[in-house]
Amino acid sequence: MAFTSTQKTELLFKKLIGAPSTNENNAFYSEPIRPARPSVFQSQFYSESIPNAVPTELANASTDDLGNALDGSLVGKSYPSAAAPVIKKYSKVVLTEVAGSNGAAYEAPLDATYGRVLQDAIPFNMDSNGSYLFTLYKQSGAVIPAGSGQWVVDCESGIVSFYSLGSITGVSASQPPSISFYRYVGAKGAQTATQTIESIRSQPIEWTAPDTFVGGDVNTTGDDLAAIVLDDRNLTTLSNTTPAMSLQLGGDYDGSWRLCVVGGSNTSLQFQVRSGGVWISKSSMFNQ
Repeated sequence: MAFTSTQKTELLFKKLIGAPSTNENNAFYSEPIRPARPSVFQSQFYSESIPNAVPTELANASTDDLGNALDGSLVGKSYPSAAAPVIKKYSKVVLTEVAGSNGAAYEAPLDATYGRVLQDAIPFNMDSNGSYLFTLYKQSGAVIPAGSGQWVVDCESGIVSFYSLGSITGVSASQPPSISFYRYVGAKGAQTATQTIESIRSQPIEWTAPDTFVGGDVNTTGDDLAAIVLDDRNLTTLSNTTPAMSLQLGGDYDGSWRLCVVGGSNTSLQFQVRSGGVWISKSSMFNQ
C-alpha cells in the first residue's frame, strides 16, 4: 500500500502539535499520549542575537573580508567584525546542482574553509521590511522573481529547490543560478553555567573572620556587634533643643525623615520629619 499524500499530511500535522500518528482516521486528540515533538539539538541553537535589520554598513559592503570583490566570494563580508562575526553577507554565490535532482535543486559548492555557505542562511522574513530578502539570479544576471519557478530556499540544508522548473527558462545544471543572502555565523548551543553541581560540591569551604565593631563602653574584641557611636558627647550638657548627630533619610528637603537624640537633663529619642523647611517631631521617648 502506498504512503499517500493524505497520510503524509496527517503525519506532519500531528507532528506539529506534538502527537504521534498511528491511524489517519484518528483525530489528534484520540492518538496515544507519547513524546512526539521534534528534538532540538545544541547545534540548532543560535547563541548570539541577529540584528533585527541588516546594518547599513553591511548592506552597502562590496568587498569581502579579504578585500576582494564580494560578488561570487565564498569568504563573505562579516559583521560586526571579521574577528568576531555574527552574520555575513554573500553576493551572487554561484550554486551547483544537487545530485539526483534533475536540475531542480541547487546548493553552494563545498568549500574546505567555509563549508556550504548557504547553510544557516538567515530567513528572508527575519525583517518585516525586507532587508534580509534573498535575491536569486539566472546565469545571465537576470533576477528570478519570487514565485517564478516556485523556488524555495531551505535555510537549514542550504538548498534552493524549484517546484515548477518547467515554467521558467535559463536555469539548468549547465546554467546554475546564483544567490545573494545573509548567513548566521555566530556561536551555537544553549548557554550553560560555567560550574556544575559536582564541581561546586568538590570546592573546599573557606571561612574568613567576621568584621568586628568596637565602640561604646565595650573595650574587648569579639564577634558580636557592640555599638556604633554616632555622637560621643555628653548629651546632658547639651541644650534641650540641641539634637545630637542623627540618622537621616533624605537631604534637607521636605519629606525627609531622621532619628535623633535631643540633649538636656531629660534626653529624648525623636522621630522627626521635615515639613515647611523645618524639622518637626512626630514621636518622642524620654529617659524619665
